[in-house]
Amino acid sequence: MKEIRQIIYVVVLIVLMLLAAGSIWATSIRLVNLLEMVQLAERVFWGKCISAIPQEAGAGVIPVIEYVFQVEGGIKGVDTGERVVFRQLRGSQEEKVGVPGMPVYQKDQEVLLFLHGDSRLGLTSPVGFAQGVFEVRRTEQGEIRVINALENRNLSHLINVKEASASGIDQAELSQVEKTEAIPIELLSSLVTRVDMYQVRKAKSTR
Repeated sequence: MKEIRQIIYVVVLIVLMLLAAGSIWATSIRLVNLLEMVQLAERVFWGKCISAIPQEAGAGVIPVIEYVFQVEGGIKGVDTGERVVFRQLRGSQEEKVGVPGMPVYQKDQEVLLFLHGDSRLGLTSPVGFAQGVFEVRRTEQGEIRVINALENRNLSHLINVKEASASGIDQAELSQVEKTEAIPIELLSSLVTRVDMYQVRKAKSTR
């Protein structure tokens, strides 16, 4: 019985990733640069995980985690100080069946997230999976820096100086982003805001 249940889990997860995620899955298996991340993310914020509550939907065969985050800094689509609630398919961990590579957040963990909009099933995921999840680090001097599992390598991927400039990123900032190290959270937040403003203006001008 247990083996049958696990098989059902796997089948359902595959179907969900193909039908519910669509372009989400496509952007999760390739490098996604900062410009794409801003465009694809409906919500960008950093904060602390308040709770992670396992749930099951679809007659108990869809493993889901409902996360609640206290927002320390709202960047796109989220206000500072609010609580954000979202649901993800469970990541595979501790011998539990789940989606390989799906990020998992622990209570009291601080991260910066780029989240897709909710699917028709009410589920979301970080843009590019681990690429859209940044660990929040605090230096001895009190500075807050962020870095993802790829050491931020994806952020500047295939972005040229001309494209960066048009999006509001100067050459010095692009050079800083190109480094494989944690970057100041203020810098990333500012870049996301400027890129988003540029993309909104561009979209309006083409209508």
